Amino acid sequence: ISGSGAPVLVTGEDGTGKESVVSLLYIHGPLRRNPLISVNCSLLNDKSWTFLLEHHNSPLADEGSTLYFASIDALPGERRQQLLAALTEMDVCRRNRVIFSCVCQPGEYTSAAGSLFMDRLCCLSLFLPPLRSMAEKIPTLVNRSLSHLNADLPRQLVGADPEAMALLQSFHWPHNYTQFQRILQELAQMTHGNYITAQEVQEVLRRERTMATVNKLVEDAGEPLDLNQTLD
Repeated sequence: ISGSGAPVLVTGEDGTGKESVVSLLYIHGPLRRNPLISVNCSLLNDKSWTFLLEHHNSPLADEGSTLYFASIDALPGERRQQLLAALTEMDVCRRNRVIFSCVCQPGEYTSAAGSLFMDRLCCLSLFLPPLRSMAEKIPTLVNRSLSHLNADLPRQLVGADPEAMALLQSFHWPHNYTQFQRILQELAQMTHGNYITAQEVQEVLRRERTMATVNKLVEDAGEPLDLNQTLD
């Protein structure tokens, strides 16, 4: 995909590493010597939206750049249509390399917004699988993460004991690699020996399950919190 000039849609659940994959597509792409311009759709206010669509210095007026539109799900329906119209009318995808990302829910290949952009712009799609679907790779990921963390630890961590590793492999990982890296860092700081123990993993994952029941909305969800509900 990195060698193609076609638009690309990177899709996957929350925390599956979309930004890292977009960076790789850029680094290995034909326009790697030209700018990479990121537009976080979840942070666009009225002023920045007007600049994007109407200003003569807008990235949409560039040529030979890589334009990355992150979290297109965060755009309201009307703005999605406006952006699609601007990309089409200004022939942006022919003059630049254009990459989009969207967050899909468990069991989905892409979101409604992602499907709209993929169909209208004939995007190549790149699905990033959730961490729970690759449980057999977690021991390798643990060892790789610990090798990086050991550089900043007062002692060297060798790994996790078998029961601890089994607990990590059976966890659901709702926020995927982002959550995995944070938990490994926490375990590395709290472990007193050379191995992460099952008791330590149980303690950390118990807190994660509690947090998941309190906060059911993913970070990229467009649905606002309804404050007109009972305290329960």
